[in-house]
Amino acid sequence: APGARLSFIVHHAQSSIVAANRASLAAIRAIQEAELRAPFLAGGGFTLSAKLSALSRAHPGERLVAELSSSLPVRARAGGAKAAAWDAVEEILAQERTILEALDACCVAPEEMEGWLGPLRPSFAIRSVSSLRKENGDPIAWRIDASRL
Repeated sequence: APGARLSFIVHHAQSSIVAANRASLAAIRAIQEAELRAPFLAGGGFTLSAKLSALSRAHPGERLVAELSSSLPVRARAGGAKAAAWDAVEEILAQERTILEALDACCVAPEEMEGWLGPLRPSFAIRSVSSLRKENGDPIAWRIDASRL
């Protein structure tokens, strides 16, 4: 209805949340490109350990890399359905990558804000755009308040 108010939050491209998501996305891409499947299915050994060590050095502190580095060698040495286990790992990585790529595509940098608001302007009067910040001043998100024309 004309005059209806709209208020929403959009991730700020310079937020620590977006930075953490980008780091996780980079780690997932590296895991997917590391060609871990063959050494995992072969039972682990030096090749799998070396690749996981390289990933750990390249992505320090990344939870997913740490989890895979501790669980894959053990699982690779165990008997059982390793192919099914690897398929499950790949499916989880693909799902997480899809989510992180969508979040990265949705964040807005300060220099992009005017262009981002452009499609809203024909239908909405933008009342305010403000940056929500942490106590230390770091940006978290944008708050956009508007009303329907």
